Amino acid sequence: MAKSKIEKSDINKRSTVDKIKEREKKYLLILAFVFIILIVIVFFSIFGFNGKNVFDKGELNVKYESDIMGLSDVIALNEDSVVDNNELGLATENYDFTISNKVKGRHGFIVYIKSDQAIIDLDGCNDKLANDDSIYFSINGGEAKSLSEVKTDDGYLILADEVVGAKTKEYKLNIWILRDKLLDINNNHFHGNIIIEEIEED
Repeated sequence: MAKSKIEKSDINKRSTVDKIKEREKKYLLILAFVFIILIVIVFFSIFGFNGKNVFDKGELNVKYESDIMGLSDVIALNEDSVVDNNELGLATENYDFTISNKVKGRHGFIVYIKSDQAIIDLDGCNDKLANDDSIYFSINGGEAKSLSEVKTDDGYLILADEVVGAKTKEYKLNIWILRDKLLDINNNHFHGNIIIEEIEED
């Protein structure tokens, strides 16, 4: 029985096919990479990850500085937010927002922090929530107050102010958990939103 001979031309054909396959793999990888980049660009464009989220609140224009997830008005505190004193709390990352008039005139507004039960449920931390007299905040580096001091039926009223004419008001909110005020060191979560409402004139 004669053994089949491998011709030199067959070897060359196989070598060429292997090279084509390698090239195709490279092209596919490049195409996949380009596709991923395009998806990321589109995703960022759709969800407005341009560094700011802009909202209209009556006659006011509100701009929240965004994080990479675009969660500009969302406050999320956990064990990493627990500090030993208010000085360290003032050095925590800012939640920044600006408020300006859409039209001329004088417009008052109030700023609340409200608990976000939907995120609390999603995070599964109902039994890990910090007591509100352990959660402190400061606006523009001012006096540190606990949320319990500013609690209302509508949430935590952290600011009441007004903007006049074409001026823009800028605010930096720091919020943290004070270790010594925690009833239980393991209960150190808080999820909420920064809510800005125009004050309706009588």
